[in-house]
Amino acid sequence: MKAISKIITVLALVILFFGCKQKDSDYYVSKGIKYLLDKRNTDLAMKNYNIAIDLDKNNKSAYAQRGQLFQILEDYNSAISDYSTVILIDSLKLNDKYYNMEQPHSLRGWIYLVQKDELDKAMCDFKAAIKIKPEKLLSYVGFATAYVKKNQLDSALHYINIVIEKNPDFKDVFVPRGSIFYIRGNILKLLNQDDKAKEDLKKAADMGFKYSDWTKNYKNDTSLKNSDDKFKKGDNYLILKQSDKAISYFKAAIQEDKENLDLYIGLYIAYRQAHQTDSAFKYINYVISKDSLFSSDHYGRGIIFVLRGNLYLYLKQDQKAIIEYKKAADIGCIFASKMLKANYNIDYPKKE
Repeated sequence: MKAISKIITVLALVILFFGCKQKDSDYYVSKGIKYLLDKRNTDLAMKNYNIAIDLDKNNKSAYAQRGQLFQILEDYNSAISDYSTVILIDSLKLNDKYYNMEQPHSLRGWIYLVQKDELDKAMCDFKAAIKIKPEKLLSYVGFATAYVKKNQLDSALHYINIVIEKNPDFKDVFVPRGSIFYIRGNILKLLNQDDKAKEDLKKAADMGFKYSDWTKNYKNDTSLKNSDDKFKKGDNYLILKQSDKAISYFKAAIQEDKENLDLYIGLYIAYRQAHQTDSAFKYINYVISKDSLFSSDHYGRGIIFVLRGNLYLYLKQDQKAIIEYKKAADIGCIFASKMLKANYNIDYPKKE
């Protein structure tokens, strides 16, 4: 049960979906996202989200993004407040424009579930989220987790089975492939169904899922190897915008762990901060040559094409940027679609 609680905690921290409304307000939402994703600057991201909200009090995207940032900063009460505002705007129908994000009910539910341990409130939110969009699977996982915490394992198994029936690979943008079999395997272990549990855990491993890889970048773990420690230090220097020190740590980590593509992404971001675009291209191209889908737990599936697109955008090579964003969108990166809309007014994929 402890393992399942750990694994679900990560889900509540990594969801980054958002939507759009007015042009001026959306500009600042997009700018905030760029600061957070590409430059790791939480202060400027927050400033831009605040400006977006000042310009349009009904921009659900701005509240949702700020709520996500509050989650990252572990200000859970403020995150709940922003998600509640999104829900209120929905209920009052103040903005009926298509809004592509994991429902605010689900996002708020995860905070109630993981950080607040208020299971009944969490389950009410998951129920509402499923009623609105039953195809969104994270709320079913939330139900399963809540039932595990209540020690109602048969109900937990029921909801995990729904997820697997709907999408056995469960390749959500921010959820590692195979993780659902890992979760079900642990539930089956708690139900003393060891043979079935072993089958699911083997499926998870065969699909490339490793629990330790998933959590190592989010937890303070004294057992981390030296390369992991250097990665975390490099990441911290990125946030502090000390790109020279970040580069030093990432390169040192690569000497010990040459297969870890997150390190090369770190170098890309550091060189972007230093405005050394040739070096940034070198490292992003290397990652794409090794894994064009890039299902990294730390950065998200398909995000590398967005990052290369951002380089082209910075260099005002618009046609190349559009190609990269479309590649990312084609493999499920919702952020890429928002970049196309925000920068080029392109709806992609086209809405029916």
